[in-house]
Amino acid sequence: MSKLKVPYSYLKMQFGPEERKRILAAIEDVAEEGDFTLGRSVGEFEEKFAAICGAKYAVGMNSGTAALVAILEALEIGSGDEVITVPNSFVATAAAVDLVGAKVVFVDTN
Repeated sequence: MSKLKVPYSYLKMQFGPEERKRILAAIEDVAEEGDFTLGRSVGEFEEKFAAICGAKYAVGMNSGTAALVAILEALEIGSGDEVITVPNSFVATAAAVDLVGAKVVFVDTN
């Protein structure tokens, strides 16, 4: 009986050699600018992403966790509130709820 081998990283399969070169060159450009927190590249990304989404604005965040926390805070969710989510999600889902002081309630789904 053979075992199924699932690769930890599939990036080599996802991007061809030329696309990887283009992506790495763009990352290098941003790193050399040293302006990757609130710089030109982030502003361009936010404008393009907002346009794709049909939104007036978009805000780049440093992580998905930070984005989830910002959403919960914008919805004024905090102490005394409960947030229902599934247990088979990434840990950041529950962590964000905990970070704003709300209670995580796990539910099963069909």
